[in-house]
Amino acid sequence: MTKISVLLPLYNDEKYVFKAVKSILSSTYKSFELIIINDGSTDGSLEIANNFKDDRIKIFSKSNSGLIETLNYGLKKCNYPIFMRADADDIVHEQKIEKQLNYFKQSKSILVGTEAFIINNDEKIIDSISLPNENNKIINRLINLKPGIIHATIMGSVDSLKKVNFYSDKIKHAEDYDLFFRLSNVGRFSNLNEKLYFIRKNNEN
Repeated sequence: MTKISVLLPLYNDEKYVFKAVKSILSSTYKSFELIIINDGSTDGSLEIANNFKDDRIKIFSKSNSGLIETLNYGLKKCNYPIFMRADADDIVHEQKIEKQLNYFKQSKSILVGTEAFIINNDEKIIDSISLPNENNKIINRLINLKPGIIHATIMGSVDSLKKVNFYSDKIKHAEDYDLFFRLSNVGRFSNLNEKLYFIRKNNEN
């Protein structure tokens, strides 16, 4: 069975991290490591993460340096060639890893996203995001600064990120678009047209 690395950056998400981690651990696909990078949280986030007793969880703490450096740090801690992103205030569908990994293998893409629901703090669905499946349509949307692939949903090849030297700190707040454009020169993208991720929207994010 293919093992993958799930990468979860963590910074002051004490209200939500329990449900985020629990959703990942409840996945129908079990063969993964969960890499949690604590980016110098000043609340109870780290304590909550440490309370989980699961051998698949590996927690690393460092001083606060922001999302870009945290993601790069985390990718270098991944022990398997396929990684999946998630955010500590969101929720992962129990079938996401299983379905997305199967699709990733079949598609021969270097990066695969999924569609998503938007939820509020009560986990009520308030909206949804649908995306194109084909590489050219995804790139076209990115060129026009429209959502083409959802950053928090991506599954991809660690080697592909190494080829473009990971995330760049030169374009803050648009690090995902910058990465996607550089990766588009390495291979193709695709989206699994199923809503398998729940993005939390509130005044805090």
